[in-house]
Amino acid sequence: MKQRFLKRTFASLLCLVAVVWLIGAGAVRAQAMKTLSIGINWMESKDEGILPEEVEIPVLMYHNFVKDSNDSSISKDTMWVGQFRKQMELLRENGFHAISLEQLVALAECGKALPDKPVLLTFDDGYRSVYELAFPVLKEFDMHAVVFPIGVSVGKDTYKDTNLPITPHFTWEQAQEMVDSGLVSIQSHTYDMHQIKEFEIAAGGKLLRPNILRQPWETETEYAEALLKDLNLSRNAIEEKTGQDVVALSYPGGSYDALSEELLASYGIKCTFTIHKGKAVIQPGSPDSLYALNRFYVQSSTTDQEFLEWVS
Repeated sequence: MKQRFLKRTFASLLCLVAVVWLIGAGAVRAQAMKTLSIGINWMESKDEGILPEEVEIPVLMYHNFVKDSNDSSISKDTMWVGQFRKQMELLRENGFHAISLEQLVALAECGKALPDKPVLLTFDDGYRSVYELAFPVLKEFDMHAVVFPIGVSVGKDTYKDTNLPITPHFTWEQAQEMVDSGLVSIQSHTYDMHQIKEFEIAAGGKLLRPNILRQPWETETEYAEALLKDLNLSRNAIEEKTGQDVVALSYPGGSYDALSEELLASYGIKCTFTIHKGKAVIQPGSPDSLYALNRFYVQSSTTDQEFLEWVS
């Protein structure tokens, strides 16, 4: 009698375990179906082992814009805004989604899914034309972007504290307006590690920081201190003026090395961008894959066909 009772009890326990297991499996299947329903790059989450090992994302790099298609200043870094608008039309017509920096970071840190056909738009230097000409296009097409201003040049139309004229840069008030739209993230292009030789010499000084790299005249410790000081100036200004956390940096001139990458990571920068041609390769769930990301350098000479080849 006692044995029969024990057998029935054991059988009941097995049934209960089976029910619990089925409920759990159903929840997993439901989560997988939920993931499938939002049009993403993979089937399930990284924990379930079905994420791709790599996700390729075209990152586009822009600089300055002009209103007139016949403007004599159109060059490598300056393009007609009508050309930019046409490129945004091409993205929309071909089903691309301009993602935010936050989405890019979440992909690498958490394996969080992206929309189909993601693309990241970036703008270097912080020219006023980005606010006056490109930003209205971003709003028109409801596209996210990341803007990397040079800290020392924000709001300036002369080089630093000289009277030497430069291409005008947007103000902090204009940066705040772009941030408030929910479409633009303001990140770092360094504070003053993007110096221009001609201007530095014309101002009576020396070219000390053409890029972010350690210079021949400084020790590694001196360089680490100089980089941290510059980053803090850039980061503090952006966070104070726009309320945004600075987690990304675009390398001036695309120059970087293992030391700059290591130091920036230790200083809290999660994501860095170069100017090496090609798609950025992100490993879902791997934050280390956010460093030294490739970008396509969009110029006035970029044809529509070439543009589509880059993003496809």
